[in-house]
Amino acid sequence: MADNFQITQGSGTFIATDQAGSGEHYQRVKLVEATLDSTSPTGVTSNPLKVDGSGATQPVSGTVAISNFPSFGTISTLCISTTGIAGAAVTATLPAVSGQFHVVTAIEIVRFSTANTSGAVPTVITSTNLPGSLAFTIDIVGSTGQSLERYYPDLNLKSSVVNTVTTIVCPATTNIIWRVNVFYYTTT
Repeated sequence: MADNFQITQGSGTFIATDQAGSGEHYQRVKLVEATLDSTSPTGVTSNPLKVDGSGATQPVSGTVAISNFPSFGTISTLCISTTGIAGAAVTATLPAVSGQFHVVTAIEIVRFSTANTSGAVPTVITSTNLPGSLAFTIDIVGSTGQSLERYYPDLNLKSSVVNTVTTIVCPATTNIIWRVNVFYYTTT
């Protein structure tokens, strides 16, 4: 039998539908195995729909985006926020937790300029205990006011060493007030 055929309304072949209250029809579709010419139903108790390809029961954990923080992993359960004063260095420190790694889901770095910073060079924000010694370059040139840098890793960023503090360090910069927010959780 041919895999595809034409349908002309009013003659011959019937297609199962469900007519909605306002008159439109929605086609009813049965799920069958994807192998060619298969008629074996899937999504039923004897042949459950496989979502991971193995057929094994897998634990499921949810991923939720919270407000403006789109995290693709586990939800952040911890947050630190550190704010400095004009011209001072600021270090955001995630405290060491016995037997645990830090997993960073988002970092926000706020730069507030108390005076015009024209001619200034970009500033490098450094880190400790993050893979590759993660660093950020912030352009501080501009008039007074605030700028915000956000970093959302595609995959959550796990610290390099267990039971060790993790830091984000903003250097002392003339006329700049730093604030660092780090969203994270801990895991084994």
